[in-house]
Amino acid sequence: DSDNDRIQLFQPGNLNGTTVAGNGAPGTIELSYPVSVVLDADGYLFIVDCQNNRIVGSGPNGFLCIVGCSGGWGSGSDQLFYPYNMAFDSYGNIYVADTYNSRIQKFYVSGNFCNLSTTTNTMGNITTTLQINSLLTTTPSIGNVALTSNQLNVSLNQPRFCALATWNPDGITIADSSKIGPNAISLFITTNNTIYVVESSYDNIQVLLADNGNLLGTISGGVQSPYSIFITSAG
Repeated sequence: DSDNDRIQLFQPGNLNGTTVAGNGAPGTIELSYPVSVVLDADGYLFIVDCQNNRIVGSGPNGFLCIVGCSGGWGSGSDQLFYPYNMAFDSYGNIYVADTYNSRIQKFYVSGNFCNLSTTTNTMGNITTTLQINSLLTTTPSIGNVALTSNQLNVSLNQPRFCALATWNPDGITIADSSKIGPNAISLFITTNNTIYVVESSYDNIQVLLADNGNLLGTISGGVQSPYSIFITSAG
């Protein structure tokens, strides 16, 4: 709920939402125009906090700043400028559509998920612990997509992290405007680590390898000013 600076949870069949982060949810975290959310395998929430130029996430110890924690916008390796979307690859690395910097940034998870020897810059812990699955009163299913044992049977990556999981604060640019265009506003990473990047001003979708950003192809035609994408397991 971008203009209200909050994240709303709508239970299946319920038209009234519950504020789970941001404005109206005391003890969570302050947000400024949040534009995208992602869940990990345990239902913890990761938020693209656009006008704060950062990525924040919830976990057993509350909310933490994960990426863009130096304060303010910029084009440095540890900075973002109005990011609009994020996704995980199958290894738990974070990819960010750093829209106003016209680039895709990759932030490596430090060590393995539960045996970490390095730390990243974080903001202080917030006391509230948010796990979306624990807030669901029913098990939602839409067609063949169902929430079962904290796993979604869909084509996106939802890694499981331990409470100590951190990410390197310095990202690497795997694609810039020369490859993806000036307005990369959204991305999707499949379970085989193929990235689909939505470029809204050129009305196309670039397909890249997550490992190195090599361009595999371009999907164009049939869309105008696209803003988001989801790839099914059937492609």
